Amino acid sequence: MAGRLLRPIRLLRDAAAGSSTAADLTARNPVTGRDDVSELAVAINAMFDRLQDSSRSQVRLLNDVGHELKTPITIIRTHLELLDAGNASEVEGTRALAIEELDRMSTLVSEISLLAASRAPHFVEPAEVDIDSLTTAVGAKASALDPARTWRVESTNGLAVIDARHITEGWLQLADNAVKYSTPGAPIIIAAEMSEEGSDACLNLSVRDSGPGIPPEDRKRIFERFSRLESSRTTEGSGLGLSIVSAIAEAHGGTVLLSGAPGEGSTFTIRVPLVTAAQSFPEDER
Repeated sequence: MAGRLLRPIRLLRDAAAGSSTAADLTARNPVTGRDDVSELAVAINAMFDRLQDSSRSQVRLLNDVGHELKTPITIIRTHLELLDAGNASEVEGTRALAIEELDRMSTLVSEISLLAASRAPHFVEPAEVDIDSLTTAVGAKASALDPARTWRVESTNGLAVIDARHITEGWLQLADNAVKYSTPGAPIIIAAEMSEEGSDACLNLSVRDSGPGIPPEDRKRIFERFSRLESSRTTEGSGLGLSIVSAIAEAHGGTVLLSGAPGEGSTFTIRVPLVTAAQSFPEDER
């Protein structure tokens, strides 16, 4: 009787032992019944699902990084191999090219590090922020990306508990994308508003442009790492910008939304739960 009672526990143990390496994370525990052991099996299966997704993500990231770094390394190596050390102008040109490619690699490594850090438990350090002041500050910083363009700021009054530094970073990334891909000289709007999604309050931080827009079939793909549309191949960038914005939003328990129609511009919105100081610090914890 004791053996029969402990058999489900042994099955869980065997499954965990068999999935101890990243090479085999496919094993799942059979779930039969609705007792505590069955609930434990469900929880362990869910853990295996997360581990498997994480492992796939890491493998894909390593493959992507290897592919992206291969090009600048090849460029630098080729120019150094063909360099005529006695030609001063050629040496200077190769030096400038190597520094440019190394800067690009440095930016890529920094962005990858930020993506990796976004999965850490303490990536977000929330504090109470005045929404209007934050929006005004982001608008001022964004206007420096293209001073000749018209920038409009639409804000709202209120307080929210967010990581202002990372939110600003993601918001400015959206503004930078708008500068790169929207119609030159057309106005860009930096906006903040609060909304109700069912029973939950949300903070929406958006960037609206009047560019060519994004075709519906490409809207999901542009948030993938290193993904770039054909129309943006000649535009400088790593293809990690929107992935970083998504990671920042997800770290806040939110998401990034895209609206607009081809030929009518795009609106990217960082939507996060609207948390107040009172919600962040319950009465029994203050």
